[in-house]
Amino acid sequence: MNDARLYTIGEISNICSIPIKTLRYYDEIGLISPVKRSETGNYRYYCENQILTLFIIRKLKLLGFSLKEIKSLINESDVACLRMNIEDRMEQIHVEIEKLQGKYTEGKYFLERLKKGHVFLDNDSQEANESYTLDVIPEADVIYTRKIQSDYNNADVSIDRWVEILNLADKNGLSAIGPIVLTYHNEPLGQFYQTDCDLEVCLQVNMPIDLPICKKYGGFKAVTAIHAGSHGTIYNTHINAIKWLKKNKLRINGPISEEYIISPMDVMHEEAYISKVIIPVEER
Repeated sequence: MNDARLYTIGEISNICSIPIKTLRYYDEIGLISPVKRSETGNYRYYCENQILTLFIIRKLKLLGFSLKEIKSLINESDVACLRMNIEDRMEQIHVEIEKLQGKYTEGKYFLERLKKGHVFLDNDSQEANESYTLDVIPEADVIYTRKIQSDYNNADVSIDRWVEILNLADKNGLSAIGPIVLTYHNEPLGQFYQTDCDLEVCLQVNMPIDLPICKKYGGFKAVTAIHAGSHGTIYNTHINAIKWLKKNKLRINGPISEEYIISPMDVMHEEAYISKVIIPVEER
């Protein structure tokens, strides 16, 4: 010990990039203590081997181990035990990364919907509502529920069904990568005047799953129309889109859907809602 080089707490702090306050705390809890102290106790000295120990501590802290766990690990002479602890921690980190990736994915696609909706909000709402196009709806993996909705009121948007589909995604570890889509399996416009509605709610997700709640949506031609504002007036957009497709020698070829680009689940103000009416079509 007398021949070994000793380091002051300030030198150790600089070498290991660890604050002096932290080194003193490590000493207090018995994680790593100086090999020598001055008679007054004001000076602490560390040896070279303790520099290596401090780097091991820093590495284990980066992996998320608690100081209590680290104290046990650095005193563990069995490499196999250390390896198992590291393997367990790496698995926990992997799970955390997947959760963060899921959050990032949902946030990314939420932002994309807001940007897409903002384009329409920048234009006059009436102008947006009179824009009709013939599109190909891309095929996507979705989870869905389909039920007969009694005493259906189209203006209410069936928020309970939206919550159900979002909870279904969470339960199955899926991230939403697109907006909620409502599909009406009644006759065209039936959802506006029929008491009961055969309503399907679907949500595009980040991966296909082999369960009855999963299917493909899209892969067809459709007339689309943007509706800006309250859902209570979307009836007019449906009517005008049907008039437009008939004028262009097209006919309805499947159940009509509504895609919610900016919805009541996203913002509080009705004037910011952006919906897309999707009417599958074929040429006459």
